[in-house]
Amino acid sequence: MISVENTIRLIKENIPQREIEFVDLMDSLKRVLAEEIISPANSPSVNNSAMDGFAVRWHDLEKSSDETLRFSIIGESRAGYPFNGKMTADSAIRISTGAVVPLDADCVIPIEKCRVENNYIETQKNHKKNQHIRFAGEEFKKGQKLLDCGTQIGSAQIALLASLGFGSIKVYKKPLVSIITTGSELIPFSEKAEIYQLHDSNTPMLISAIAEAGGSVAKTFHAEDDFEQTKKVIEYATKKSQVIITSGGVSVGIHDHVRDAALELGFTELFWKVNQKPGKPMFMGKKDSLLLFALPGNPVSAFMCFKHYVRPLLQNIFGLPFDWPVIKASAKTEIKNKSNRKQFIRIRLLEVDGEKIVEPLHLQGSHMPSSIAHADGYLMLFEGQEIKANTITTVYLF
Repeated sequence: MISVENTIRLIKENIPQREIEFVDLMDSLKRVLAEEIISPANSPSVNNSAMDGFAVRWHDLEKSSDETLRFSIIGESRAGYPFNGKMTADSAIRISTGAVVPLDADCVIPIEKCRVENNYIETQKNHKKNQHIRFAGEEFKKGQKLLDCGTQIGSAQIALLASLGFGSIKVYKKPLVSIITTGSELIPFSEKAEIYQLHDSNTPMLISAIAEAGGSVAKTFHAEDDFEQTKKVIEYATKKSQVIITSGGVSVGIHDHVRDAALELGFTELFWKVNQKPGKPMFMGKKDSLLLFALPGNPVSAFMCFKHYVRPLLQNIFGLPFDWPVIKASAKTEIKNKSNRKQFIRIRLLEVDGEKIVEPLHLQGSHMPSSIAHADGYLMLFEGQEIKANTITTVYLF
């Protein structure tokens, strides 16, 4: 059996190369940039007003010895319609927030600081040069890097890119994944099951989990416990995907055919059987750049193996780091791994007086989907490891 640590090492050493594509900006949410974004222009592009009011020349304010000053209104600059004339002595241009500041103006007087009468304004002298003006390039300049390669796109990044006129951006492609479930006892989850049958919960779980990890499902297949059928669907899936995920049929029973079928199809075995609980019979094979993960059939085992091994792999192909969402929390009670394998213990998170508290779930069976549905994450404990009550520990979040 291989250790959990060596399993992770082998996966990292065999991650398929990322691929790149252009996507429309409005299709880029949650995608990961495959390039740096360099600003094609200054922001703002020209000086504009931060207030509704009047643009004047500072010289006209400064030269007067009077406390109350009078300016004649000779035009207007509003958003989308700049003032294109020339300012004269003691003149003012009515201006709106965001409108272009006239070339000769270097002071904006807020409208609430003015008394407007006919085509004149009166204001006090207590203003400053360049007040309430947003200067060209104040936010960023042409040629400046705005977003790093590897940035995941959210609504805020879309706003920035749209403001600069980016219609499309370069991102990493979603990893293309095929799913194969095995087992003669499985039927679609929407059909009525006989007592000797089981609803297929792994296909919908894996479809959802792959999407959460940034992947795209190419095709789903099902094979009964038959070697030739299993081999046929794996062979077909190799033409459709970068990663194949199977569930079931990977242990040592006479009806477990996934590993043998993969080896006969030319996959090289990277590992089989991991020293962990649940999920011991997991298998990983490689054919050229194509990876095959054979997960156990038990729903919890399949889910846990996906979360700890396949999710970070798919995230990495998608453009994100190979890692796990983790937090620190305090154990509510003593937690002990009594098995002879590393154990993934499902837990709930409670909050007491603002502190995160870990509580292990009572039901930990690998055939019990409730042990993941009611959990917030899991702990990893070595063989015989014990966590004392009130000890801070690392929680891997689902």
